[in-house]
Amino acid sequence: MARRIVEHGAIYSEYWPGAPTNPSNFPERNRIISGMSEGVVVVEAGLKSGALITAQCALEQGRELFAVPGSPSSAKSAGTNNLIKQGARLLTSAQDVFDEIPRLAGAITANRAKAKPDLTEKERSLVDLLSGGPLQLDQFCRQAGLSVAESLEYLLALELKGIVEELPGKRFALPDR
Repeated sequence: MARRIVEHGAIYSEYWPGAPTNPSNFPERNRIISGMSEGVVVVEAGLKSGALITAQCALEQGRELFAVPGSPSSAKSAGTNNLIKQGARLLTSAQDVFDEIPRLAGAITANRAKAKPDLTEKERSLVDLLSGGPLQLDQFCRQAGLSVAESLEYLLALELKGIVEELPGKRFALPDR
């Protein structure tokens, strides 16, 4: 698995390759995970859970902390429910994350759009332009290096594919999802 990650991603560790896995090292791993994140979502955690260590690291590092509530009678939800009591943001949908970290909404929609096989490379690059938020037509044309006619042609094609929406004032954006 490590080889596949190196080929297609990255491995961050405080230990040399081949070092044995040891549960006492998990808190250090959790600190790295939260440090690389803009926010941490805890979905399920008992009162003694490694996820709570990650949550604590996130708070110490100034990251956003979200928790999914669970049944008050479930031991597996006691940790997440406690986090909410202590001020973690209640998470009931992805929109809750986007409300706190708005730029992620555009980036995620852009990534979803780029994954669609029916987009041309040019369309994918234009979707990237909109990942930072809505652009007025003139701004879009300048940033894309296209004429108004060319821009409108691409924007219409992307709108028909459900990837872009036109807003009032001839502004274009990735729809909130």
